[in-house]
Amino acid sequence: MLKFVTKEDEVVPSSTDPEGLSSCTVTDAGCSTEASPSTSYEGTDAVVTTGDNLQSGSSSIIIEKPSLIKEVETDVVSPVSALQVDPSLWPSRLTDSDRLEIVQRGPFKVESDFSFPKDKDGRGFNSLQCYRILTNGEKVLRSWLIYSKQKNCVFCFACKLFSTKDTNLSREGFSDWSNLSKSLRSHDNALDHTQSMLKWRELEMRLKNKKTIDHQELTLLEAEKKRWRDVLTRLVSITISLASRNLAFRGSSDRLYEANSGNFLKEVELLALFDPVMENHLSRVKDKSTRTHYLGQQIQNELIQLISDKILKTIVSNIHQAKYYSIILDCTPDTSHKEQMSVILRTVALEPKPEVKEYFLGYVEVFETTGLNLSNVILDKLQELQIPFENCRGQAYDNGANMKGKSQGVQARLLKQNPRALFVPCGAHSMNLVIADAAKASKDAVGYFGYVQKLFTFFSGATQRWNILLKHVHLTLKSWSDVRWESRLQSITAVRHQVKEIRNALIEARQAVNDPVAKVEAQALAEEVASFRQSGFVDAQSTAKELCEALNIEPELKEKRLRSTKRHFAYEAADEPISDALKKLEVTFFNSVVDSALASLQERFEIFTQVKDRFGVLLDFSQVQGMSKETLQKHCTEVEKTLTAVEKGGSDIDGQERAQEIINLPQLPPLTTALEMLSFLHDNHLQELYPNLWIALRIAVTLPVTVASAERSFLK
Repeated sequence: MLKFVTKEDEVVPSSTDPEGLSSCTVTDAGCSTEASPSTSYEGTDAVVTTGDNLQSGSSSIIIEKPSLIKEVETDVVSPVSALQVDPSLWPSRLTDSDRLEIVQRGPFKVESDFSFPKDKDGRGFNSLQCYRILTNGEKVLRSWLIYSKQKNCVFCFACKLFSTKDTNLSREGFSDWSNLSKSLRSHDNALDHTQSMLKWRELEMRLKNKKTIDHQELTLLEAEKKRWRDVLTRLVSITISLASRNLAFRGSSDRLYEANSGNFLKEVELLALFDPVMENHLSRVKDKSTRTHYLGQQIQNELIQLISDKILKTIVSNIHQAKYYSIILDCTPDTSHKEQMSVILRTVALEPKPEVKEYFLGYVEVFETTGLNLSNVILDKLQELQIPFENCRGQAYDNGANMKGKSQGVQARLLKQNPRALFVPCGAHSMNLVIADAAKASKDAVGYFGYVQKLFTFFSGATQRWNILLKHVHLTLKSWSDVRWESRLQSITAVRHQVKEIRNALIEARQAVNDPVAKVEAQALAEEVASFRQSGFVDAQSTAKELCEALNIEPELKEKRLRSTKRHFAYEAADEPISDALKKLEVTFFNSVVDSALASLQERFEIFTQVKDRFGVLLDFSQVQGMSKETLQKHCTEVEKTLTAVEKGGSDIDGQERAQEIINLPQLPPLTTALEMLSFLHDNHLQELYPNLWIALRIAVTLPVTVASAERSFLK
């Protein structure tokens, strides 16, 4: 761990190098060559990833926001003491140096929002007991009363340091909560407590005024502490620098000034060329004046873990401040064939101004992708981070059956536990499936995409063919993906605007290649290009004619002779065959694709329509204009029902009050969005005037519309 111990008259870090420094080895004592297990944290503010191996090609940390970087550096470097802050963990026998350090630090106070545990009788420590109430009603702070999280008890700071008597407040800790007030009053006036307090205050004043007997030694001690803080600050900055560029930390060697020592040690060497602090540090390492350096593998892992813990703590704190959040999940197998689930929470930060934030909380390995297991995994993750699920107001996933299933899916199971966690399917996935459904509705469309893929496969199959293609086109052919329709758009664009050039490239490739199979394939593809018709309809007809003119072919659709078949009596009448080629193209291709797209749109965006009906006014305030008071109240009552938990008997807002608040709003631009309205209330300090509208807007903006951020997390 990163800590200091006293060695003779100086203070040095406790981590040492067991191999000696004659060869500038930077391996820590007891260091394992493997880093800590893979853990990742990300958000709009920050991203941290620790990999199983920090050598070349591995994951690293990424931190984006400068203010958070500064906060992380300060927090990581500050705790340099070997003594724990919890009084129950102090040594049973304190040395003078221990007392000196503890007095300099002062009494440890728990966080203001800390929840003190209760015993079986429901009693526990209360922060009000840190004050002594005098006869005239005034309150005096008991600065000496400190709480131990480790043992759930209280100590007297002064008596713990200086008292020679064995009392609960000075040795084992006091946890008899029913008699605590009585014991504190008695302790306030105890002679031994008074003497311990005087010793504490006297030492504190002498340290402050620099009048201690060993002042010179303390000055050297502080100088040494400052030097190590400066060194650690630079090492943390180097760690963040490498992480922000997603670079590996270590190489094949762990020695300074060797070619393959890795990025971390190379940055240390580079910084030493210009920074006197790091130059002095490395000179001590090379001269063997110190065996402690903080440059080894284990220390690198500890720095990463400290930073990641700090960022995760900051993210969780921000989520608690925002209160309402939405869940965004996505799963994918990694290179080791393990299913990883990316967990992202979407909130609305209110300070310094309302802003949507999406925080990446890490990857969670899942062993079953059923709705039951995935819902249990996310609930366990939230419980681990102490994020209450009852504050969840939205959930967004892709359109997998295990996620959006109406009875057994993740969204259905979470809705049973929290009816206010509205499910919103990913808009991008839904649109992608609409296009996929439309394309599959026509055999011609399916065949066309196959033809485009054949073009790419032919030219990319050999460098000679690819060079021939580059001679004729300025936009190269692209492959396409089954699940990424934007890739198909790129592949079609390359063919659509370069039909003539691609055909010329195929003809040249047919003549240039020696492989007979490739010659035949090039000939077939060239004939397909020559017979190509770009269809759409009305507007698409003119485009098809332009393509035909570029290829010097007649802009006519060939009519096929229809075969007549004998039909026996009692057969159902079949549709009349379409003899006109243009009409057939319209009916069998264009209308089929459009009808399929319209039907798929209505089916896949049904949930979006339901959400819009519930939050319509909040998402678009132009609807308020011309709306009757009764209609507005009905809408607000519907939102109140949506945000009400019947079992818990509580609602986030009062519908009738929100309706009146909207009526009382000042004149606003007609296209005011929910986020703009939220900013308006915040900037003008109108939260207390429109409290229900303020809450409803925060929830509406929290609802996600896509899981793109979860997918992007897999690309880090």
